[in-house]
Amino acid sequence: MMQRLTIGLFILLAAGCATTDDPRQGGLFNYRPAAYAERLKQRGQDLEALQQNQQQEAEQRQQLESDVQTRQAMLENERVRLRGLDDDLARLQQNVNRAQARTNAQQAEKQRIRRAIKRLQEQRVALETNQQLAQEEKEKQIASLTEDIKNLTEAISKLK
Repeated sequence: MMQRLTIGLFILLAAGCATTDDPRQGGLFNYRPAAYAERLKQRGQDLEALQQNQQQEAEQRQQLESDVQTRQAMLENERVRLRGLDDDLARLQQNVNRAQARTNAQQAEKQRIRRAIKRLQEQRVALETNQQLAQEEKEKQIASLTEDIKNLTEAISKLK
């Protein structure tokens, strides 16, 4: 009986002496410095990886903020150019209204210019409201509208 009790006690002690690399769980008898050093090294690597990830996230945030500022500047520039187109179109309309058409041909040209101004105003509004259009395409359309306004200005000057 004593032998069985000794074997049972030995088994219980052996099960209780399981080694661990966590010094909080191992107790005084199960402390293994090599395992603890390995655990400390792993935690250091984890910390370094987290710090690198944090640095990458900060760089990405800065890049996104820079992109937002660039896009806002481009949008403001676009708005300024569109307001300029509005001013040019209003000026054209005034000039057409002031132009004296003495002949039927001049009267027809005046009507054609009015229709062209109306068409350009509609294109300008469509350009401002189209959010799906790429920036390069908007720039091309603004340049095209500017060229059309220039051509209409020349046509109006011929009416006078």
